Amino acid sequence: MLFGSILGPFALPLYGCLNSNMRWSPLLSLRSEDLKTYLWLSIPIMVGFSIVVVDEWIVKNQASYLAPGALSYLQYGRTLLKVPIGVFGMAAGVASYPTISRMVAAGHVSEAYAVLSRAVRLMLLLIFAAQVCLTLCGFEAAYLIWGLFSSRFSVADAEATAMILVFLSLGLSAWAAQTVISRGFYALGSTWLPTTVGTIIAAVSVPLYVVLRQTFGAVGLAVASSIAITVYVGVLGLLQRRRFEREAAARATMLDDAPGMLDGFIRMAIAAALAIVIGFGARQVLLFVLPGIGLAALLIRAAALCTLGVAAYVATARLLRLDELVHWREKLLPGLRRKS
Repeated sequence: MLFGSILGPFALPLYGCLNSNMRWSPLLSLRSEDLKTYLWLSIPIMVGFSIVVVDEWIVKNQASYLAPGALSYLQYGRTLLKVPIGVFGMAAGVASYPTISRMVAAGHVSEAYAVLSRAVRLMLLLIFAAQVCLTLCGFEAAYLIWGLFSSRFSVADAEATAMILVFLSLGLSAWAAQTVISRGFYALGSTWLPTTVGTIIAAVSVPLYVVLRQTFGAVGLAVASSIAITVYVGVLGLLQRRRFEREAAARATMLDDAPGMLDGFIRMAIAAALAIVIGFGARQVLLFVLPGIGLAALLIRAAALCTLGVAAYVATARLLRLDELVHWREKLLPGLRRKS
């Protein structure tokens, strides 16, 4: 883990700088203005208790009051949830951040917001598709990884994890979006606002975790986690729009009615919900036609359910006229044609 941390955040950027003929030399000076700026921007990230960080702490604390195994199901469900967050959310954030920072530094604030907003919306389209697959195939994924291959799970354990994953997935889009939205604040040199908002929401949300845990157990904690992160991202998105508007006004420009980062969110959510309903209906048929927990049965069911769910999601998204779907179609079809 330590080696990976050194290789990723430090060694790879250093290699890129050196490969671009940039001059680099180590410098240690407490009076360096760059160091002071770095420390000022880093303090809230290091000492803040944003919901992004403390959600897992709260869940662990509250799960300790539940029956044995509840915390494990929540943790395994969270592990599966992190896969699409890393694949789509982190990738979108890392890819868009240099461009956004460069545009802000050059004074092109409205263009920077447009790039950030589009990156969030395009990522959300993929994330909702991933939510459909996770929700429909949670049992197959959990049992395949921790039951069939590692013998940690029984069928009952995989079923419990899949149930938790359904409700954790309600916050998947928000978890992924915050990885991109936060970088918009960093590009503006603002780290205090997102951390402060996240800390306030974390403090206010604690009673929600307690009440839902007492009422619904582990499922209640999954729902509370999804609600807390969704509220955080919604507030953060609104605040970021206003921050970009102020920055644009300071440069005598406007955002020119640029689409918001969360425009289309409701339509994507509706498309995903409908696809999940259709998929659960198909799941009952598949379990009757192809029962069992063997490798072939698990893989075939997972592939069939995910394919059907995503197809229903895309079809509904087309009916709802999501512009982001057109973008991905234009990107993917030329590549498919070249391969054929």
